[in-house]
Amino acid sequence: MGFRVQGTLVENFGYMLYVVKGLATGNRQFAPIVDPRLNHNFKFVEDLESTPSYDYTDGYLKWSARPKPGMEFLAQIGREKTRFSTGYNANLVWSGQHADFDFLKFQFKFGPVRYTSYQASTVGRYMVDRSQNHTKYFAANKFQLHLEDLFDISIGEVIVYSDRSLDLAYLNPLIFYKFAEMSLQDRDNGTVFFDFQSDFIPNLELQASFFLDENILSNMGDLNRFSNKTAWQIGAYWYTPVNDLVLTGEYTRIRPFVYTHTNPKNTYTSWNDPVGHPIGPNADQIWLKAEYALNRVTDLYAVYSFTRKGWNLYDPSGKLIYNAGGNLFEPHIEKVDPDHVDFLSGDVYHYTNLEAGVSFEAFRDLRFNIALKSNIAKQIATGKTEETTWIYFKFVVEY
Repeated sequence: MGFRVQGTLVENFGYMLYVVKGLATGNRQFAPIVDPRLNHNFKFVEDLESTPSYDYTDGYLKWSARPKPGMEFLAQIGREKTRFSTGYNANLVWSGQHADFDFLKFQFKFGPVRYTSYQASTVGRYMVDRSQNHTKYFAANKFQLHLEDLFDISIGEVIVYSDRSLDLAYLNPLIFYKFAEMSLQDRDNGTVFFDFQSDFIPNLELQASFFLDENILSNMGDLNRFSNKTAWQIGAYWYTPVNDLVLTGEYTRIRPFVYTHTNPKNTYTSWNDPVGHPIGPNADQIWLKAEYALNRVTDLYAVYSFTRKGWNLYDPSGKLIYNAGGNLFEPHIEKVDPDHVDFLSGDVYHYTNLEAGVSFEAFRDLRFNIALKSNIAKQIATGKTEETTWIYFKFVVEY
């Protein structure tokens, strides 16, 4: 049970508060499959209560101003689900499927120019020994050029750092983070990304993203080298090709060792999960969704995804015997791991996820959702398959 309150105090000052408290009765191992947020909920992960419980809270204060026509400033402090790139299901930068960040946000718009800056914090991996827990920081900025009825194109950076408080170098909104990071003795995890999203085809939107983890310029001609930690994504959104049908598709490909870092505290993660795309390194995914408005209050939908993932190889005692670059917390070790790692090497799994459901608004602000879901995991080397199928029901009341 819980509540959400949001609104404005004056014309340019907004607020939001969200609180939920609940019990996860039944199968504890199955609960995170139904609600993946439980994987980064302290009360649930700690598991000290007879009946597992969970709690969530978000909130923010937001201020905006328009000093002249076409110009807007926005400042925000808070915690909420945050996405920071293109992508219809999940993106490569901040997917929104990770634990919610605490952040300071600044945004500026003037004509076709957009600039966004974040200073965010989160935590590392869960440790039973609380003295081993730590805070990590994400500094991010993005410059975007918005050409109306044509396209949006963006370049952005994200730096991950830890073992110190907010760094003044990254608080500077007008600085190239990667060069600043090098001047700070190359302790941090620096990434760069590029986004493109079209607006020139009626009812059809195209998007593409490229994510660069650390520096590959010195080995551009050797794409299988471990240091070439790159990822890319393409997608399309097709609105009403037939009547009230909407189609969305996306393909994502992430090379080995992307999101990893030699300092485990600076891994591109929150809790145990990637902040970027949830499939993680050494993986690719096809994701498709169809939505159909049956009438004014009823929507039908179906979602399909197919993921290939290469995990690291271990002996029966759990010792790492081959680093395929598939584990977020096992970076490449110089003179131990091979310099060249093929995409989708290691212990390869195929994951197939299916979902079909109906959403019905019985009354204003009262919506019911029922869906059939199925997850299938197959280990290619052995042919072993595990399947989980369930029916999901939810209703939401908002006023």
